[in-house]
Amino acid sequence: MLTKSNYRESSLFVKWAQKKMPSHPGVSYVKGVGALTRLHWKSLRSDNRNLNREMAKKLCKNKPGSGSCDEYPFSSTFQGCFAARTCEVTLIDLDHNRGAGTALAKFLRENRIVATDPYWVYVR
Repeated sequence: MLTKSNYRESSLFVKWAQKKMPSHPGVSYVKGVGALTRLHWKSLRSDNRNLNREMAKKLCKNKPGSGSCDEYPFSSTFQGCFAARTCEVTLIDLDHNRGAGTALAKFLRENRIVATDPYWVYVR
């Protein structure tokens, strides 16, 4: 769960992206929506995650302003920019981006979400 009180820019972006994308990936409050699935096999993780990030970075080059490139769905999912061929990107504060990424990694680890396990993202 992301909250607007911590990592505000990342939280607002994820909530916006979830609403904007026609498939609403990872949204728990829309009936029939697919979960995000964790990309965690070592053999696939680095290749696919890097491809997801590279695609997001290319898309971010067209964004005005400065900041850290954030993408949704996350690069650590099978639904990431490269894998799904659709995503939303924006430039946000680097600390917010890193903090939200760290919080996501902690959530996945503490809840034992492993390769291909489904999960949803709720922003409050």
